[in-house]
Amino acid sequence: MEASGFGHGDAYVHSAHCVNFDVDIGHVIEASWPRKLTAAEETTLCFAAMPDSQPSSGGLGDSCFAFHFLSESGRALWGFSLFRARRESSQRRGVFQKSLVLLSDKPFFQLFRSAVTLLADAYFASGSKALSAALRSMDAWPPAHQPGLYVGLGLLQQTLTLATEACEAGPVFALPCAAPASAPNTASDATCTAPAPASGPSGALREPVAVRSLCALGGECWTLWQLLLTGESLVVLTPSPHQCSDIVLALPALIAPLPCMSNVRPYLTVHAPDWEVHLTGTGPPPGSGLLVGATNPMLSRNPPAWLSLLVLEAREASASTAAAASQPPLPSVPTQGGGLGLLFGFGPSAEVGRADAALSGSWAAARWKSHVEVVVRADEHVLHRLREAEAVAAAAAVPLAMARSAASSSSSGGGGDDGGTAGRGDRLLREHFEQLTLSFLQPLERFTTMGSLQIGSHMRPTAEGGGGGANGDGRESLGLMLHEWSYEAQTRFLREVEAMEPPPLPRSIVPQRADLLRLYTAFLRTPHFAQWWESRRRRVDAGLYHG
Repeated sequence: MEASGFGHGDAYVHSAHCVNFDVDIGHVIEASWPRKLTAAEETTLCFAAMPDSQPSSGGLGDSCFAFHFLSESGRALWGFSLFRARRESSQRRGVFQKSLVLLSDKPFFQLFRSAVTLLADAYFASGSKALSAALRSMDAWPPAHQPGLYVGLGLLQQTLTLATEACEAGPVFALPCAAPASAPNTASDATCTAPAPASGPSGALREPVAVRSLCALGGECWTLWQLLLTGESLVVLTPSPHQCSDIVLALPALIAPLPCMSNVRPYLTVHAPDWEVHLTGTGPPPGSGLLVGATNPMLSRNPPAWLSLLVLEAREASASTAAAASQPPLPSVPTQGGGLGLLFGFGPSAEVGRADAALSGSWAAARWKSHVEVVVRADEHVLHRLREAEAVAAAAAVPLAMARSAASSSSSGGGGDDGGTAGRGDRLLREHFEQLTLSFLQPLERFTTMGSLQIGSHMRPTAEGGGGGANGDGRESLGLMLHEWSYEAQTRFLREVEAMEPPPLPRSIVPQRADLLRLYTAFLRTPHFAQWWESRRRRVDAGLYHG
């Protein structure tokens, strides 16, 4: 597969492909623009671009989701798929199942999900000529070189919006997504250092991440915050790909402004070549982090012991199960990869789901399977406000959808928040968890800057830091006391955190002091901490950090 895109080096789209599910032979790529993939890449893309399970609703309709794609040359790309399934009498066995896929190296998830939806409508309605013309118009889009960019991008007589921001400490979604090794944390590692960060290219841009999909999870968000902060591996299992994809892509925003250096896979099918690598065996190193979206309920039957699994059951699932059972299912046949196509139904689980009053919107129950002891409690005041915001948004959803449907000539946005009622929960959740993360980081900020958490402490020489007001090489310190994160520094930091009054996190959220220390101990093993630490050191070296 060639490395360049349609035109110049800053092309938004690397390539586009149409994947067809043939009921006789399985997944096949029926067309590619502007170039074809290798045989191995085609197989990988085919299985990634379509769901590997069938929801209880019958699997009909559209589903738009993102996934990770790795070429044979080792180039990592993001895939954006619009999967469409409908009954059509002209098709063999009466079923139409196709996906239109865009591949890009840019993490503009909202923009590309809006774009692939428009392109799929054009292609399925008018054929390849309409799609080719639309892709050429995308190649003329102005390059996104600078943060703060907010532009309208024309596509098929509609306008998509792109907003960008800088990834100051490295991109939230670094490619390739390799799981780095964890830092030593035993008493014998007297000279241990933080693991090397899996940072992305300097000056990388991203879209502001929306957390709208997390609002309906209610009190589960605080559990998710703990898992992300401590680098635990997590799979979100939902009935459809777009649901788990949206949730997984929003998860890193819970620990902002801390860079999330987890291995992010918005949607992973059981047929993916790296399914067994990631979701079987002994798993990744502790604290390295793996965030996966999946739909195949086979995973919930026997998940690995090291994995945390969140199973979300749709509110309409129980009501629709009887009706769905009376409908003929979409066909399931052997595929070219030796697996099965749309095979597994996602009906109500055999286990009893936990009916959580904190859940709202489309979710009826959440079931957890995890080895992790949850020590972070939900903020009841914020949770109450979040429920109110979700209730208002739900009440406004129907008239808003009707207004959008009537305004057929209106512009199409880039997939961001709706603003007003629909954006209240998003802003509330974002602001709360940003403040919670900053409160968690505040002792580390002070300790690395002042060398101590004691009241009245100031810059002074320490054994770990190698110098106080002046470094060993004679350079004046620019606000960083420690220049190496050693075992001694970590031990002293944890001892001083234990004595802090008041504690850095409210007791209503983390009641026990011992649990707070466990959070910090686990966090210091993660690549999130490694990236945060290295970012501070780079800023000091550049003379840009002033305490």
